[in-house]
Order: sequence, then C-alpha cells, then structure tokens
Amino acid sequence: MYWIILAIAAPALYAISNFFDRFILQKRIKDPFVLTAIGGLLAFGFGFLFWAIQLFPVFSGLQMVVLLFAGTLFEIALIPWYKAVSLDDASRVAPLFQSFSVFALILSYFILGETLSGLQLIGFVLILSGAFFLSVDKFSRKIFSLRPSFWYMMLSSFLFALPVVLFKLVIIDQSFWPALSYELMGGLIGAVLVILYLVFSRRVNSLADLKFKSGTFFILVANEVIYLVGHVLNFLAVSLAPVALVSALGGTQPLFMLVFGVILSVFWPKIIKEDIAKKTLLIKLISVLLIFLGCVAISF
Repeated sequence: MYWIILAIAAPALYAISNFFDRFILQKRIKDPFVLTAIGGLLAFGFGFLFWAIQLFPVFSGLQMVVLLFAGTLFEIALIPWYKAVSLDDASRVAPLFQSFSVFALILSYFILGETLSGLQLIGFVLILSGAFFLSVDKFSRKIFSLRPSFWYMMLSSFLFALPVVLFKLVIIDQSFWPALSYELMGGLIGAVLVILYLVFSRRVNSLADLKFKSGTFFILVANEVIYLVGHVLNFLAVSLAPVALVSALGGTQPLFMLVFGVILSVFWPKIIKEDIAKKTLLIKLISVLLIFLGCVAISF
C-alpha cells in the first residue's frame, strides 16, 4: 500500500536530519534556541510558498488556529530535542522519540476517538522498556539513574505527537496540502516566541553573535529540506491511514539511526563520532528491537 512506503520513507529522512542536527549543534550553532528560531523561519517560508502555489486557500477561523497552533508546537518541540541530541549520541537519543507512538495513541483515543486494545497496552510497555534501557546511565543492584536526555525526549515526543493528532483532526474535513501550508506557517509563531525568549532572557547575544561559517547556511537549508520532505511524507501517510499504524512504522527510525551512526563513526568520524563499542551497540540493538516490537503491537 502507498501509505506504507510513505510511512517508512519518513523515518529514514528524519534519521538523516537527526545527524544533521547533531553536526550543526556540535560544529556550527551551539544554542538550540537559535537553531529552533532559524528552523521556524525556514518552515514558514516553505509553508507560505505552498500556500501561494495553491492560490491562498482559506479555512474556517478555528481550523486555521488549530493548524497554526500545531505548527507552533512542532517548532517548540525541537528545543528539547536539540538539547537531548547535544547531550548524547544521536543513535541513543533518537530511538526515545518512539515514545511519540505512545503519546499519539493516547491523544488519538481522547481527541479522535481511536480505541485502545490489550495488545496496544503491551506495545506501550515494550516501547517504554526499550526507552528505559537506552537511557539508564548506571546499573546496580540498588539504584540506577536515567540520562537527562531521557526527560528532554519525553517532552519533545509529547509536543510532536499533539500537533500530528490535531492535524489529523482538521484534515478529516479539509484537503491535505492547504492544511499542511497553514501548519508549516505556524513555524513563524514558534520562531517569534523563541526570539522573544532570547530577548527577554537577555540571551539576545546568541543572535547578535551569530556568524555563519562557510557552508553553514547551505547545511541549514539542506537539513530543513530533508526534514520538510520527511514531515510531508509523514503527514501524508497520516492522512491515508490511522495515526497508530503510521506511528508503528515510524518505529523503523531507530534502526536507521543505528545503521547511519555506525557508518558515519567508522568512515567519517570527523563529521559524527558515536560510541560504537560492542557493549553499547548491543544495548542499543536490544532497545531498538523492543521499541520496534512495541510500535508494531500498537498498530493492532
């Protein structure tokens, strides 16, 4: 089925974008708030272009508010994601994003009326178990501590899940591309909110001192295009199939992350260097498997 191809292609592109994010944060732009603001402005630019191509379609006031709010949340959700990926290996952090499936299913139950089954509850446990093993910092008989990146990813996953469900709610009555245009344009609101935060928190120097190294702007645009294509494919899949099913196939993203992380660390360590020790890889592989099985269970 067509939506399956879309639902698998999206996490592959997201995985590529995840490594771009880590590279940019490590090598080019250190402040995640600044990177979020830039991303929001670029998202608005693409959204406005789509809107203009479609001759400026207009929705009802409530639907536009919902879509713009969804777009704003998508940008705000990037802040804890950027923070998490700046603290840990991308291939360790990104799989935690699959808790998105848990939040999406719960929100779908309350907002869209999608039902929950016993197997889906088992899927919850598997996903959370995989996330736990990825995030445990120390094991002992009496105590363990979760990495700080875990909590950032839980927040990010929730903030990503809510706009997907809200988007699904709107496109029940509206066309996909006009709705996507408004959702992307909501990125401008997110960017403005972030810039205001930087100003009022006296971190405005993060913007004033921003000087792009050679090629940085091209890297930012390339990353945004890759992310945007994945974004479009994911939302298009959601428009064609239940949110839970699309989220389940999104469980392939950790596998893409693991493979890409090993390849980059072996062949291009100056670009991205991750922990690829055998013990670490084994933990990641087991965790990825648990998360993927949980996502599959949620789809039934």
